Amino acid sequence: PDSSTEQLQEQVAVVVGVHPLRVRLVSGATPLSRASVLSAAGLEDGSLLTVVLLPPMLITTSQGIVKLWSLESGKSVRTWQAHGVDCDAVFSPTQLKCLTSSEDGTAKLWNAVTAECLHTL
Repeated sequence: PDSSTEQLQEQVAVVVGVHPLRVRLVSGATPLSRASVLSAAGLEDGSLLTVVLLPPMLITTSQGIVKLWSLESGKSVRTWQAHGVDCDAVFSPTQLKCLTSSEDGTAKLWNAVTAECLHTL
């Protein structure tokens, strides 16, 4: 009960195997804010919550920049320079990794949580 919604969302994300920003917790018909403390939201041990998985979005620019966009907040939550020129990006099925490809002929595999480049092809 003293945990934050964000902490619980991160734990659910690990169990389900998805990016934490995809997890949304709902009590009854009320979505819980990521910043709220569960006990302050009137929840106690044994409270029933619904887990909703939101689809994240990857947006790319003509300058080779990738943005991970949260549909929950409507804001960019992570931005990184993937390539020097125009690129495209797709998620892996779990949304924990993404692949970018560029007009320069390279493709890169990324950790979508940390924006670390894992491999360049």
